[in-house]
Amino acid sequence: MVSLALFLLGAATFFDLRTGKVPNQLIVAGYLIGGIVRIHSIQDAISCAGTAVLTIAILYPLFLIKGLGAGDIKLFSALSVYCPPAFLAEVMAGSLFVGAGIAVWRLLLQKIKRRGAETHYLHYTVCILAAFIMELLRVNLM
Repeated sequence: MVSLALFLLGAATFFDLRTGKVPNQLIVAGYLIGGIVRIHSIQDAISCAGTAVLTIAILYPLFLIKGLGAGDIKLFSALSVYCPPAFLAEVMAGSLFVGAGIAVWRLLLQKIKRRGAETHYLHYTVCILAAFIMELLRVNLM
């Protein structure tokens, strides 16, 4: 499951960096492949669907205030099929820290170069991928 989740994250990051969007087809494929591998009973299906919906519900307020894009939320939801809820929560928290670190780094570079305020787009899939890898290393799954 870890390799499939990493592949999904890698592909999403690639598309996000290249086009600025995470394709819906990739998210659907992630749900389907994860479901095929993980779901073995009705109880598994209900658990996966519930976790995916709960993930969207938790992150939706961040979408409303433009803190996360829809693709990022859908990617977290698709990851919920591959990961236990506690692991996913750690990845969510870690991605916030990675994103904050990148934002501070950009601000420092902007000050050093003495530029005015510029708008920079943060490809949040990079933060999610970095946090996922850090969490794998933390729990020794890699």
